[in-house]
Amino acid sequence: MGSSSPSRSKRSSSPCGPALSRWLPDPPRLTEARGGLRSLNRAWLCKMTRSAIQTGTRELAAIGKALAHPARVELLRLLADGERCGCEFVPVLGLDPSVISRHLAALARAGLIVSRRDGVRILWRLARPDLPRLLSCLTNLRCEKEPR
Repeated sequence: MGSSSPSRSKRSSSPCGPALSRWLPDPPRLTEARGGLRSLNRAWLCKMTRSAIQTGTRELAAIGKALAHPARVELLRLLADGERCGCEFVPVLGLDPSVISRHLAALARAGLIVSRRDGVRILWRLARPDLPRLLSCLTNLRCEKEPR
């Protein structure tokens, strides 16, 4: 019937590689053939790369902040064994339920854990399967004292 336009495939990664592609929007579409196209693309790429790096830095800092409390690290270790109800942490950690709730919320804000409701219970689990490996690496990390 009518002519169909060729389908455009979506870009699967950014010019900076797949690691930054989730933070980079598509580049602006330009019809200019001379002059400004190359410099605009460079400027766009520099701006978007800086933005992605800053976003990644903020996310990493949020994770570091979430891991900066011993109770939160212990919560992650307990969750490495599988999904658990928040009420199960009270006898293990010896903390007040409201304190545990605040720690769980901090870990969730950092994207380290997720929750789901099961009736009246809230069940928590690790957001990523590689978190136990990260905890192991951090535990084994040793800083050697430099000679004077």
